[in-house]
Amino acid sequence: MICNSNGNPTPTLKWEDPSNSSNVEIGSPGVLRISHATSGHQGIYKCRATNRYGIEEKEVDIRVTDKPGDTTISVNNKTVSGFPVTVRKGDEVTMICNSNGNPTPTLKWEDPSNSSNVEIGSPGVLRISHATSGHQGIYKCRATNRYGIEEKEVDIRVTGDTWIFCQVMAGICALIIILVFALYWKYRARKRGTYNVYKAKPNNNLHFPNGNEHQENVPLQIRDPYPDRIIANGFSK
Repeated sequence: MICNSNGNPTPTLKWEDPSNSSNVEIGSPGVLRISHATSGHQGIYKCRATNRYGIEEKEVDIRVTDKPGDTTISVNNKTVSGFPVTVRKGDEVTMICNSNGNPTPTLKWEDPSNSSNVEIGSPGVLRISHATSGHQGIYKCRATNRYGIEEKEVDIRVTGDTWIFCQVMAGICALIIILVFALYWKYRARKRGTYNVYKAKPNNNLHFPNGNEHQENVPLQIRDPYPDRIIANGFSK
């Protein structure tokens, strides 16, 4: 944007930037440059021409058009992050779609169930008054303006009390299995632990445990704790 003004002395030119954005450059007198326009740059920009005899202002209203973007879906006030959303049979389900863009995008839902108790009300809102298994499916929200289209979807799964019971039982079974393995490994750790060699029974077997076997399976042979001692007159030296 270039601002010019006549006067004598030559007027000083100054821009007022309503966006206060970091990528707005006010360079040579009367020149304002936006390097990458976004919706945040919308607003009324004023150029003020000043000398010691007076002030004159001109303004321009900048509008930034943009295709739909940042479209999001929330189910019962929780933003969807791409995973299937599970609701219980009989629940009321409210799905809300939002999208940014200029002009404001038109929002439209695609209902895979085509059920009579699905209400598409105010823009971006789809409500299921009583969820059933027939409402399962992928619901799509399409945001549209004259500059483009963006779609988001949510996978709705409807579960009953039986499914919840099965989930609980599966969790209990998994916990039991973990406890059994924990007890088994604890038992094995005790089997592989340190044994008191002084209580081992002697035999004539020259085979000694090599560290990879259980001591109770391989009886130890009595060994003289002082092999280098000299026996003299019945006394150890």
